Amino acid sequence: MAEIIARTPLWVWAILLVLIILGFSQSRSRELRRIVLILPALGFAGYSLSGVLRSFSGSSLAIAAWLATFAAVLAVARPSARTSAKSALRAPLGRVTVAGSLMPLTLYLGIFMINYALNVLKATNAALLAQSAAPAGFGATLGLLSALLFHRALQNAAGPR
Repeated sequence: MAEIIARTPLWVWAILLVLIILGFSQSRSRELRRIVLILPALGFAGYSLSGVLRSFSGSSLAIAAWLATFAAVLAVARPSARTSAKSALRAPLGRVTVAGSLMPLTLYLGIFMINYALNVLKATNAALLAQSAAPAGFGATLGLLSALLFHRALQNAAGPR
């Protein structure tokens, strides 16, 4: 394990540090523009999906698992959340007050760590990633974390209900 950590490029640790700072900054209540809430969630969704694409060479099973889980989480969200998503996307790009939470930090770190683990596995035991359950499992997990982050951003962007 120490060798894996030692061989990890410094820029990976810099990204981790930025994510920790960004996540902790969201632990306090603040007022933000709606777009500032939605764009990072979209970015993380793209980052997690790109991790699936890179790790599984575009495996249709991994992509389908990511998309199905992402869509399912958003579909089963509370009905008010679906309404919130529509209003958040149509609302003017004004400001909303967002309650502080460590949930974004947890989701950022989850997405980062899974992508890190995928890269380590790809470098050390690529055959493990080729097993039938790996693409679906990793794809679904990254889809879940991304959807939770996106759902939270849409709910916050919608403002008080």
